[in-house]
Amino acid sequence: MKRPTDSEARPRRLRVALATGGGAALLVALAFPAWAAPDAEAPVADQFPPRANSVWMYDRDEAGEFQAGMWVDLVNEYNAVATPGNEIGEVFSYATDMETYCPDAVAANCTLDDLHVYYGPDAQGRRSTAAYARDLDPIEGTDGEETPVLVSPIIDGRIGPDGYLTNFDDLSEELARGYADTAAELLCGDPGIDGIQFDLEPFDVSTKNGQYYFYLQIAENFAGTDGTDPWGCVDETHPQGRFFSFFTFAEAIEPGTESAANVQDIVSARGNGYMVASLYNLNNRGPGKLDGLPAYTETVAREVADMKAWAAESDIPYGFGIPASASSNEYTTCDGAGCEPDVEGVPGYPMLDYTKAATEAMHANDIDDDPLFRGVSIWDFGHGVNVDGNEFGPAPAPAEVMLYLSHNLIRPDSAQPGPGDGADSDSGADADSGADADSGADAGTGADAGADAGTGADADSAAGTDADAQGGAADAQGGTADAQGGTADAQGADAVAGQGDDGAAADAADDARGPAAGSTGENPAGPAGTPDDLAVTGFGGTALLVAGVLGLAGATTVVLRRRLAS
Repeated sequence: MKRPTDSEARPRRLRVALATGGGAALLVALAFPAWAAPDAEAPVADQFPPRANSVWMYDRDEAGEFQAGMWVDLVNEYNAVATPGNEIGEVFSYATDMETYCPDAVAANCTLDDLHVYYGPDAQGRRSTAAYARDLDPIEGTDGEETPVLVSPIIDGRIGPDGYLTNFDDLSEELARGYADTAAELLCGDPGIDGIQFDLEPFDVSTKNGQYYFYLQIAENFAGTDGTDPWGCVDETHPQGRFFSFFTFAEAIEPGTESAANVQDIVSARGNGYMVASLYNLNNRGPGKLDGLPAYTETVAREVADMKAWAAESDIPYGFGIPASASSNEYTTCDGAGCEPDVEGVPGYPMLDYTKAATEAMHANDIDDDPLFRGVSIWDFGHGVNVDGNEFGPAPAPAEVMLYLSHNLIRPDSAQPGPGDGADSDSGADADSGADADSGADAGTGADAGADAGTGADADSAAGTDADAQGGAADAQGGTADAQGGTADAQGADAVAGQGDDGAAADAADDARGPAAGSTGENPAGPAGTPDDLAVTGFGGTALLVAGVLGLAGATTVVLRRRLAS
């Protein structure tokens, strides 16, 4: 029996997300140094697919209710704070999935009528696309030019006998290309779509299989198929057509492999595709088995270096997906029978530490200067990472992680244009001069606000959950701040952020990756956690003002005030 074709009629895994819920507003005050930064170096004008940082997002609140465009305000507010190069210039909003129902589960028995993409006129995913395309604010450059935030909906699918794209790899070239035609007709019929983030897992083009021919035809279709453009993918807003990305790991382009050659075929076919290489779930330990911070730090450094070198060898555009909220291997908390500590016996590490390890590996490899690099994708604005009955946290991305990324995602403040002397011209901006922020205050989520001021998050080797409340207290000596993205107390208030509310259960088929929906269709998202030490139990009924000073290298002090109101 075939599944219903209305994507809203089928079960969904539950995810909820990061910072603001109904009626919430983020009030941002920026205290800049006296000097005015010159224009940041612009990306190559004809670069396509466009270079942009992105974020995976799922439009479901904590109760699992669909809310089209629920992350608009958060993205706009983040971009208002972010320094040049660190903005979110593209959103991966969940759209729908792909499913195959070949008779007797045999690819040879399939027809195009058995191959489905659920993105009809009334689909929830289409409503999400419309909301983001309509309401996201453009990013204003230092030269006054505005760049719209791109909308690239997620199309996901689980390949293989345990998934719902059962016969995808085994499809003939004709059927695989026909499937791509079906997808392009639906997707290019939506003017709000700039690109597509394909999360069809596991990615495998080690042979010229169904995946290979599907992506080749997607490239042709999105480019307009040599001017014929039967699906309307080229229009006034998209003169180069639409673009696409696909999620995988660096090993997919290891030099000398057939996979690397096939990936190169896909991205070079029409020059409109790129790969997103995961920087989480790197050590293949299986869901629930913690990838400890020391092991992760070593592995992510190697992964970034390999990806950059291998991409250059095969001329493959690429981006990175980084852990800002929990995956099934990089996490702070795990609840379930399959949870297993790392080799040191530590049950979890602060999420900020994983995020820092990934970003510092990118900085060390000068990723910002690589012409093949297309941006960083943030995992995620979502809630409820549940794999094989194990619940992982934090989910969604904690506030302190997003604060850190707003000044360190690609281009740390130390690399921003400016005098580079580290002096803070706003001598009065640093609060509690020379002191740790709220030393000893408990953040309510295993975060220890009494960590060393100069070192960022202090992971306790016994518990793995003690960390400075914002990744390290700000160093007020000489008006400079801890370059690790630490925070200080602005007005004597606790400048801390929680790890997020406990998540609703996600589909158990969600594997060790993350963004894959692992079920049929929608992947919901909703509000994030708030500091427990401020007695916040939810997002309704109570107004909360959290004030903090985020100290950053490059002599910029940013004051964030988040006001959550009913």
